[in-house]
Amino acid sequence: MDLEFAFLANLVEAPNGLFNALGAGWEVGNRPQFPAAFAGVLAAKVKMSRQEFSHPHTFELDIVDQDGRSIVPRVRIPFQPPPDAPPIPPGQRADANLVFDLHNIAVPHPGTYSLEFLVDGRSMKSFPVTFNLIPVTPVAG
Repeated sequence: MDLEFAFLANLVEAPNGLFNALGAGWEVGNRPQFPAAFAGVLAAKVKMSRQEFSHPHTFELDIVDQDGRSIVPRVRIPFQPPPDAPPIPPGQRADANLVFDLHNIAVPHPGTYSLEFLVDGRSMKSFPVTFNLIPVTPVAG
């Protein structure tokens, strides 16, 4: 199983095997106070062999702080092969599009976090994301 790509975005939908994304590709989030909402999603495309596509999997995302502690329970997406999926020819690979909704996850403090992508409990890739404190300046009236 291979992680083809992944990206952070403000909003993502994945209809019909495509990604529709707004505000895609960010790695730094500026927030006026902490704790703050993560306010984004991680979109990922996974490629599976014929054998891997034939049985269930669990895709997970662990968000880890600079001290290596998870800040929330792992976000899980179960995968069950569709019963009506056409057979995958030998040598071909199947796609799975994943959207991890992180809008309501609380980021406790400024700093760099690691988004740890796992498949069936096995680490596949780490993605850094940094949150900065950017105070809001009052507007003079």
